[in-house]
Amino acid sequence: MRAASLIIALAPLLAACQTNPGVDTALPTASGTYLLTEIDGAVAQWPVTLGFGDAGRIFGQAPCNLYFGTASREGSAIAIGAIGMTEMACMDQSQMQGDATFAALMVQMDRVVEAGPLLTLTGAGHVMVFRAQ
Repeated sequence: MRAASLIIALAPLLAACQTNPGVDTALPTASGTYLLTEIDGAVAQWPVTLGFGDAGRIFGQAPCNLYFGTASREGSAIAIGAIGMTEMACMDQSQMQGDATFAALMVQMDRVVEAGPLLTLTGAGHVMVFRAQ
């Protein structure tokens, strides 16, 4: 079989291998950042922000420290990588605990739903709701 014939024969097979053609896999991109409003149905105890940058990067302000990490999305599935943080020592121990709690929750999130200004992350039985700022 000649190379041109092989390419023509393989084209339909390669097209069939695409995962979810037409599905928007871009990370959310509200202008600016999102503000955490609820965790598991209760009003968020801390002012936490969430932003999405280039190349799948996430960033924001946790209760005490700035944080950063990576995320990828395919349809409504989201995978959030390890969360790194700056190392400021906050006087309020509840803020330090809030950093740890927030980071632990974020890496458990595996679904994302965007509805108007709201961004809802769910995973491992938890729900985090953010509002675009």
